[in-house]
Amino acid sequence: MFYSNGAYSLFKVDTPVISGGATPPSFQDIYSYEFDGVDDYIDCNSASSSISGDNEGTVSLWLQPNDIVNGQRIICFSASTQTRQYLNLTLTASGFQVDMRTSSFSTTGFSVITDVNPFSLGTWIHLAIVQDGVSPQLYVDGVAVAQTFTVPDNDQKWLNDMGSFDSINIGRLFTSDLDQNYFDGLVDEVSYFSSALSSTDIETIYNNGVPNNLNELSTLPTIWYRMGEEATFDGSNWTLTDQGSGGNNATTQNMAEASRVLDVPPTFNTKSILLDGIDDAVVIGTASLGITSTISVSAWVKIPTTNTGGGGTNIQVIIAEDTTGSGQRNWNLFWRGGGIDSFYFAIHNTNLSSSSAQSVGVTPNSGQWIHILATYDGTANANGIKLYIDGVPNAQGTASSTGINSFTSSEPNIGRLTGQNQWNFEGNIDEVSVWNSELSASDVTSIYNSGVPNNLNDLSTPPLSWWRCGDGDTSPTLTDNGSGGNDGTMTNFTTFSTDVPT
Repeated sequence: MFYSNGAYSLFKVDTPVISGGATPPSFQDIYSYEFDGVDDYIDCNSASSSISGDNEGTVSLWLQPNDIVNGQRIICFSASTQTRQYLNLTLTASGFQVDMRTSSFSTTGFSVITDVNPFSLGTWIHLAIVQDGVSPQLYVDGVAVAQTFTVPDNDQKWLNDMGSFDSINIGRLFTSDLDQNYFDGLVDEVSYFSSALSSTDIETIYNNGVPNNLNELSTLPTIWYRMGEEATFDGSNWTLTDQGSGGNNATTQNMAEASRVLDVPPTFNTKSILLDGIDDAVVIGTASLGITSTISVSAWVKIPTTNTGGGGTNIQVIIAEDTTGSGQRNWNLFWRGGGIDSFYFAIHNTNLSSSSAQSVGVTPNSGQWIHILATYDGTANANGIKLYIDGVPNAQGTASSTGINSFTSSEPNIGRLTGQNQWNFEGNIDEVSVWNSELSASDVTSIYNSGVPNNLNDLSTPPLSWWRCGDGDTSPTLTDNGSGGNDGTMTNFTTFSTDVPT
C-alpha cells in the first residue's frame, strides 16, 4: 500500500544524502536475523500468555530461505509440556504448510498447504496466516494463495484450543518430545495480531515489498519483534524488545552477535534501464498518447559524471513525443549538457510554437539519482508550465498558446527522439510515467517520497502510462503499469540495471 507522506519507505543504514536535504523517515528496516539451521532459534515464550485465549488471529513475517529442506519450522506456537500439541508454519519442498494439532498425536485440528511453490532461494517473501474462527488462509506477498487442506477436520481451531499453550519459538519445532526442524535462512519483522486481519490489511503490511510501521495500522499488533531494531546484545544473547501492545520481550538462543545482519526485504524498486547514448532506446509503439491539454511527466535519471551531453545540440531525451525536421512535434522532457547543464520540459503548442521551462541550480551530470517532474495546465496563463526537481518547485514557464499537438506520427520514445537515433540518452532512467492531468505540488511530494520510488497507482490520480523500467518486466518488454496499456520495447539493449534510487 502506498502512503502519501512517504512515512513507511525503506531506508538502509548506508542511505546516501538525498538531494534537496530531505530527512529520512523515522521508521527504518535495517536488520534481520540469520538462522543457521542447526540450533539457532528465538525464545518468545513470555508472549504466549498474551494470546493463549485467542480463537482467531494473524501471524505475519518476512523470510528468505537459504535452502529447501523439507520440514523446516519458521515459527511454532506449542504446548511445550505436552506431546505434539502445536500450531506451526513450515517450509516444505513444495511451498508452505500450516499445521494445527490440539491434542497428543491427534489429527484434531487442520493441515493446509500452498498448492504451488511460491518462492525461490535468495528472495525475500512475506507470509501471513489468517484465522477468522472459521478457516485459515495463507497469504504470500500480500496475496491469498490457492491452498489445499490435507487434514480438513476442525479447521476453525486456534491457540485457545491447545489448552496448555505456553511456548512460541521462531526457527524450530518444540514440544515435550520434539526439538527439531531448525530453520536455515533469514527472518524479519515477526508479528502477531489477536484478530483476523482483512485482505486489505495484509496488502498494507506487504506494502509492495517494503516493510513498514505496523503500529500505524488501524489494528495494532499484540506481538511485534523487529528482528534487530530495538535489540540489545549482552555478550551471549540478543534481547528483542516487543514493539506490540503485549510488552513481552524475546531472547535469541545459540545465535552470535553476527547473526543480526543487514540483509532486509528489498525496496519497491530494484531495477532501472541503462542506456548507452548511442542507439539504446525504448520504443513505446503507439501513435501518440493523445494528450492535447493538461499533462504531467515524471522520471528518475542518473547521468554519469563523464557524460557532458555531447553532440550538436547537447540534448539527451528522457521521454518524448517529438521528432525533428517534419514539424510533427508534441512534447519532450530532456537534459541539455554542453555547459548548459539543465533539464527542460518543452511543449509544442497547437499554433506550432514551442514553450518550455528550464531547471536552474541543479547539476544533472553529478552521477546521482535525480527526480524530475514536469506539468502543464493546458492554458496560456503565466507560469502554466512547471518543473520540479527532487520534489521541490524549481522553474516555471508560460505557454505561447493553449493546448498541445498530438501528431500520431510522434509516438512516445524513452531515451531518444521518435523514430530516430538522435538525441540519445546516456545513463540510467527509471520509473517513467505520464498523466493526462496537471498534478498538484502535494502529488509531486508523494511521488518523490523522500527519494524512494513507490506505487503510483495508489495515488488519487493514477498515471495514464507508467513504465517501471525493469521491475515486473521481462526483456525486451516494458509493461505499461498505468491505464493506457502502452507497452514499450527495449531496442538495441536487453538487460536491466540494479542501480536504482534509494
